[in-house]
Order: sequence, then structure tokens, then C-alpha cells
Amino acid sequence: NGDLRIEGRREVTVNSEKQLMTIAGIVRRVDVIRLGLMNLGTQDFSTRITKNWHTQDELTQLGDYFNQITEKIQNFDKKIEE
Repeated sequence: NGDLRIEGRREVTVNSEKQLMTIAGIVRRVDVIRLGLMNLGTQDFSTRITKNWHTQDELTQLGDYFNQITEKIQNFDKKIEE
């Protein structure tokens, strides 16, 4: 489905004892797009959605369209400031 599984490990010392701490989770593509839209709403026009997805479905296309739109807005915003 194109979602990304992430995992991080770190050795920590608790009560003078070394332990391996593991944190894992899923990054859903819809959440990445939602966060991008939230950034756009705060006038952060530099936000882009990286192309790490290996699918060609609607969410991938939506991410591509998001990048095209934000680039146009960013260029327009720069022209206004000049």
C-alpha cells in the first residue's frame, strides 16, 4: 500500500544495566500529505513531499500535484515580494 515502516534502536542504561530500546511505527502516506497541507496553511511554501513511494496510485499522484502547486505558489510569492 506504499506506507513506510520505520524502526529505531538505541542502547540505554537504566539502573546501571544496559538495555536495547526499540521504537517502531508506520508512516502513512495520507498523514504525510495532511502534514504538508497543514504547513501550506501556515504559509510554509517550501514544503515538498519526497518521492520515496514505490506506487503509482492516487496518493502518489496527489503528492506529485501537491509539489507542483506549492512550487507555483512559492514562485508567485517571491514575485510579489520583489
